[in-house]
Amino acid sequence: MKSKIFVDKEGRWYYEGNEIIRDEIVQEFLNALEYDEEGRYWICLREDKEPIEVEDTVFLVRQVEKMKDSFIITLNDGTKEYMDLETFWIDSRGVPYCLVKNKKFPARLGRMAFYQLAQHAYYDGENYIIEVGGKRYILNRS
Repeated sequence: MKSKIFVDKEGRWYYEGNEIIRDEIVQEFLNALEYDEEGRYWICLREDKEPIEVEDTVFLVRQVEKMKDSFIITLNDGTKEYMDLETFWIDSRGVPYCLVKNKKFPARLGRMAFYQLAQHAYYDGENYIIEVGGKRYILNRS
């Protein structure tokens, strides 16, 4: 069964092929969003559980800001949160991701956000490293 709801790789939402332009509807869907261990997304409203088709991820990291001992990320839904670098990975295509929303959802880092993060990395001869909060994080492909 094909889903009626689709999210493209830029985080735009569609219903039956038409872009959803009302932010309050998208926000309602985001509030009801679930992600299962098999990598499927669902919208759960009352007793209804509707699958949604997602091209890559629902959440995108739009901005990365360095604070004293952490990084703050801004997501495509406008929220800000601390970035957990332990959840960061780069896939086999070279696309960077991390977990967001209490580690419940994967988020793709946009190009600008990845460049903002990479500004704080250095190469030690084998790996790209970021040191923050007294910890070292390796930024390599998984």
